[in-house]
Amino acid sequence: MPTLLSDPTRTMYILFGTMVVILGIMALRRQKKSDVVTFVVGVVLLLALFLIDCANESPREQVSRKLQEMESSSQARKYDDVFKHISESFQYKSLDKKALRERARQAESYFPEGVRIWNVTRNNFKAMQDGTIEQEFDVQPVNNPQFRYQCVGVFKKDPDGEWRLVTFRLYPVVGGGGADGKREEVTPPGL
Repeated sequence: MPTLLSDPTRTMYILFGTMVVILGIMALRRQKKSDVVTFVVGVVLLLALFLIDCANESPREQVSRKLQEMESSSQARKYDDVFKHISESFQYKSLDKKALRERARQAESYFPEGVRIWNVTRNNFKAMQDGTIEQEFDVQPVNNPQFRYQCVGVFKKDPDGEWRLVTFRLYPVVGGGGADGKREEVTPPGL
């Protein structure tokens, strides 16, 4: 399903909605059969867009849902549920998925309330040419604002058709700009 239909923007809904309202006003004022038919076609198109949007999860929506599930699972201390959204091909510096899980196991006592994830927006989403997706968001352990980062999660579609995290980059929220004004990547403590 084309992303334009499975993940329409708010602007697209506003345009279709405005079109339906205008066609409805025209049909009421002029009371012609052709205007009523045009209005009904507009309503059907708006309804079809809504139904397609509800029935199909776009890659952006799937990544957003997975990040929400990872946040909820970490706060519920269900770390195995967090790691089902991490690809078997995961690689962060020298850590693979198994090593990352072991590091997460060690961090559980330091951050028992899990992590918060927010700012997962359409504007921070980028489909890359190599078939990966980059989603930027903010992340921090609950009640530990000193460890707040901007994270760029890189997702790839696994053979089972699910988008999973394959790596990430972390940047400090405050400061962190290099001499050239670009953000400098940081490594979180313990990784």
